[in-house]
Amino acid sequence: MYSKSLPELVSQFVSYKKANGYQYETGAYYLKKYVRFVMETAPETAVPDKASVEGFLERLQDTPGGLYNAAAFLREFSRYLHARGLKAYLIPSGRLHPPTPAQPYFLRRMRSSRSSWNATECRIHPI
Repeated sequence: MYSKSLPELVSQFVSYKKANGYQYETGAYYLKKYVRFVMETAPETAVPDKASVEGFLERLQDTPGGLYNAAAFLREFSRYLHARGLKAYLIPSGRLHPPTPAQPYFLRRMRSSRSSWNATECRIHPI
């Protein structure tokens, strides 16, 4: 049985990344949010499990950038734990689908005002 708690493991992982020269501010932010979530919902969790990871990612469902960042850092943390012999839940690749990018506002407006838009019609006029 492994005796370290989840916050200790996260702290150890972040220290490991920083010792290897990574600026790990964003990763540390999402992992600390995950630890807070786990401490509120299932404090007995010692390593990331499917229920806690899925619950945490469910909370970030409305923020695509945050969702994908959190999933990437949790996946990396789980790989680190696997390398140390701990059975952590590894988010399967392909579980999250990238969001459809939003069309820039000026293109939406131009396309809604005309049925066909031609890039050659855009000219720069001298002042």
